[in-house]
Amino acid sequence: MPKYVVIAVGVLVIMQPAARAERLPPVRATIFELSIRALEEQQESFADEPTQPETLEQPSRDMRLQTLPDGSPNEPSGITLEELERIALTNNPTLTKAAASVEAGRGTWMQSGLYPNPNLAYLGNEIGDQSTAGKQGGYIEQEFVRGGKLPLNRAIAARDIEIAQRDFAAQKLRLLNDVRIHFYAALVAQHQLDITRDLVDVGDRALQAAEDLLEAKEVSRIDVLQARVEVNEAQLALANSQNRFQAEWRSIAALIGVPGMVETRLQGDVLGNMPKFSWEESIGRILVESPELAATRLGVERAVCSLRRARVEPIPNVTIQAGPQYDLAAHRTLTNAVLVLPTPLFNRNQGNIRRAEADLRAARAEVARRELELTARLASAFERYLNARNQSQQYRGKIMPNAREALELVTSGYRQGELSYLALLTTQRTYVRTNLAYLDALRELWETSITIDGLLLTDSLQANRETVIARPPTAATPLPMSPLIGR
Repeated sequence: MPKYVVIAVGVLVIMQPAARAERLPPVRATIFELSIRALEEQQESFADEPTQPETLEQPSRDMRLQTLPDGSPNEPSGITLEELERIALTNNPTLTKAAASVEAGRGTWMQSGLYPNPNLAYLGNEIGDQSTAGKQGGYIEQEFVRGGKLPLNRAIAARDIEIAQRDFAAQKLRLLNDVRIHFYAALVAQHQLDITRDLVDVGDRALQAAEDLLEAKEVSRIDVLQARVEVNEAQLALANSQNRFQAEWRSIAALIGVPGMVETRLQGDVLGNMPKFSWEESIGRILVESPELAATRLGVERAVCSLRRARVEPIPNVTIQAGPQYDLAAHRTLTNAVLVLPTPLFNRNQGNIRRAEADLRAARAEVARRELELTARLASAFERYLNARNQSQQYRGKIMPNAREALELVTSGYRQGELSYLALLTTQRTYVRTNLAYLDALRELWETSITIDGLLLTDSLQANRETVIARPPTAATPLPMSPLIGR
């Protein structure tokens, strides 16, 4: 990768004009120059685009937030976003948990529609009558479910399966969004680390040159102290950049399920494939495609099924008992039959029906609440997106060119002995901070773009995001064995 180095003016110290040009280190590529190359390849001026959401280009529905091939032939190989996504989809335990919830829902669906098992029982009556064993026999008992309870049970369970499937899709997208956000954040931190490393190297050489000239009495001690301050600030910036890259890498390792993964360079392009959104397109897409909202709407369907199930609960199930008996005292065979039909005289499931009606109203209100919540979340994310996009435009189109031109003019003036070393250091510091701020704007732009394109789904490692599957009511309450048989 080409080093994103600010023009190496830190070496410049107070010298005679004729000698300064000989002591200047070579100028290497800056991030601004790389930005210009990327813009020329895309044949599009990002700075000329309007910033109002009403006139922004519409995003592609199938936009893939992936890295573009780097333009430098000397770019070292590294791990790509696609490789990290593939590892995450294989190793992240939250997807395993979400998939298990879907399978659990299928099991509930199967169980909730099964017919009750028959009961086989032994029956003995009048034992000891006339010094005999009395009546000996048995019977079979079967409960017959009425009112369509079993199909309604499975209708409820089917909605639970669909909700779990939406939760799985949401968790998958949430995971991919997190990996992408931290990938680009780490990629920006990697570039900032390259800048600050070169800045420390330049500062060290500048300090050494200043100390040499101090011994030759060509500069004052103030210049040496100023050079030391610049070195210390560069070292502090380097330490901060290292900490940021390590933090982002550790976050990536945790997301992909390999927390002990060794740090390596990332391969990607923070300047390429910049996404663009409009508010109307974004809010419309979220209200149509959001798996969170889809799961909430399925909650209404589930509540409807639950209400129907509650209303048929008072329809009594019929239980039939039948079986033979042999009367040892009379030496005859008897046949017994009993039909049990519960009478919903006092308990007609009134309370559960009332609760189901309230649950249905709450489910419909939850849909409206979820839509408003998504709109508010998008408003916050869209504000950050517009700010980051405007900042990146300003840095590309105005701030970076002005900072670069100012640095070139100050460098030229210093070579000719017209400007002081303090002016040179001040301009250099401004240019470095402009480079780093530009990278921060790119990081924010990628984060907000991925969040919006990913339907606002992030924080994949947070617990309790999946919908809890409620078990449907059983087909019927088991009835006690009838004492009527054999009497």
